Amino acid sequence: MGDFCYKSAGHSPGLGGKGKIMQTTYPMELALHFTAAALATAAAVCALYLIPVSGKARAWLLLCAAFILFSVDRLSELMAHAMLLDELFHEVLSDVLLTAASACLLGGTCYTRTIFRERNAERHRLEQQLDELQRFHKVTVGRELRMKELHEENRALKAQLVGQGK
Repeated sequence: MGDFCYKSAGHSPGLGGKGKIMQTTYPMELALHFTAAALATAAAVCALYLIPVSGKARAWLLLCAAFILFSVDRLSELMAHAMLLDELFHEVLSDVLLTAASACLLGGTCYTRTIFRERNAERHRLEQQLDELQRFHKVTVGRELRMKELHEENRALKAQLVGQGK
């Protein structure tokens, strides 16, 4: 990796680069491409972990595919710097990868929006059900307390009648 990190444009015979012109790179460019590829791959794995959490696969698979396509684009950039890819092929490949990744992101985002809408509707339904249960609980507890008061009053009146009847 260090062999081609700081080289300027010029002919390089290395790694199949006969007569090819090596692209100019800036310090840390290759490390940034590798880091971007690693982060995109990690994001893809995280998206896969969301499938069992949400119970929905389509959105997360599309987002995972987008992240993988971004990762492949960054790795192809590394390969281009290493002169393993023809410059024109790399340009076309990068354009195709980024277009496909963008399409996957759009699809994944739309499906994710659907997931959140469903979750909000479910949350609203549960809040209404909870409200209904709380009202029912308040009514029944109040009824039970009133029945207990009446039972105590009834017992006191019976005791009073028994005391008067002797």
